[in-house]
Amino acid sequence: MKAGPKGQIAVEPLDFTGWPADRAARRERFISEFLIVPRGHGAGEPFRLREFQSKIISGAFAPGVRTGLVSMPRANGKTMLAAALAIAELWVGPPSAEALVVASDQRQANITLRYARRMIELNPALAERCHIFADRLYVPETDSLLLPLPAEPGALHGHDPALLIVDELHVVTEDVWTAVTSAAGKRPESLTLAISTPATTPDCVMWSLVEHGRAGDDPAFYFEEYGAPEGCATDDRDAWKIANPALACVDPFLAEDGIEAVRRTLREPVFRQLRLGQWVTGAESWMPWGVCRRVRRG
Repeated sequence: MKAGPKGQIAVEPLDFTGWPADRAARRERFISEFLIVPRGHGAGEPFRLREFQSKIISGAFAPGVRTGLVSMPRANGKTMLAAALAIAELWVGPPSAEALVVASDQRQANITLRYARRMIELNPALAERCHIFADRLYVPETDSLLLPLPAEPGALHGHDPALLIVDELHVVTEDVWTAVTSAAGKRPESLTLAISTPATTPDCVMWSLVEHGRAGDDPAFYFEEYGAPEGCATDDRDAWKIANPALACVDPFLAEDGIEAVRRTLREPVFRQLRLGQWVTGAESWMPWGVCRRVRRG
């Protein structure tokens, strides 16, 4: 489909009469009824939310929740879910919704936009109601906008998001997070949702938010953490399933042989961080895991 405005859109607005008022239920229903998987497992088929994805939506869009953090390993469909939620915001979110997707840089943010654009193109009912631009999506009938942004403080000012998704919070600086939180919260209902793998060090914004979430005493903060048990062996396949909900769910879209191939080629701390969802140190070190320990013992 050619990017750009269509001119005046003449089709009738989508009718959501009788849909639930509950924020989470509306978004789940929209994703299930309107979105098509654009690539990978189940490509070309309806977007069928797995149980863990429904749990994330129910928790993040629960009444009173303003901020959410989901910590999980790579390859569990974080970006695809972010794109689906951003699209849903355009049609079943509040009027004149802004759905902002913030990533480490513009290139990474555009990946989410590309998924979202393709999901819209795959459903004619959505495609004929949406202006698709190279850098954003706009739905005239709801006056709603989906916009990808780099994790730069200057890019985040001047917005009024109903949904602000932060992709890979572990690379976000304190200045960026301050800009994110200052942009959000202006509406009667809005959500800032960060979805990320753990960072390489606890000296970061994400770790502070993980500790806040683990405390469990903030009703406006939703926290979900997927990680393998501490001290587990890297080849423990039961631990893989604990850490990776896309591997343990019904109709999984993550394969054990793929994780095993990665395990054989990544250094242990990197594998633990990225694929087991664990907080480790040494993930950025050039030396193989355990070298220092072996030298000391030698």
